[in-house]
This record gives sequence, structure tokens and C-alpha cells, in this order.
Amino acid sequence: MMQYSVYVRVCPDSKQAHSVEKRIAAITPKDGLVQSVMLTEKQYQAMHFISGEPSQDLLNSAERTVMI
Repeated sequence: MMQYSVYVRVCPDSKQAHSVEKRIAAITPKDGLVQSVMLTEKQYQAMHFISGEPSQDLLNSAERTVMI
């Protein structure tokens, strides 16, 4: 098991995603372990809900604008 905390950052393209990854790498503690994975919108939409009910506030969709 590797999860302690999970953070999500939505980026419009891989160039910005790599930029965010570099910023995170610059502030990562030497004795810590930070792993990242990049998903496409289609892969994110294919996420399965194993426990609980999916939130009706935020849906897995390709919509770029989410009204909160």
C-alpha cells in the first residue's frame, strides 16, 4: 500500500503538467517519497467507485468548467 495522501491537479496539457511536476520536485524533502502519475481525461473518466456513492457535486466528465 502506498497511499497516505492524494492530491490532484488538473492541467490543460502535458507541458503544464511537467512544469507542475518540476515545481513539486524542487520542494520535496530529501527523506520523503513523492510519486506522481499523469492521466488523460479519458483515463480519469474511467475511474471506478469501489466504495461509497459517487459525489453529485463533481462528476467524472470531460467538462472543463465546473460550477461549485
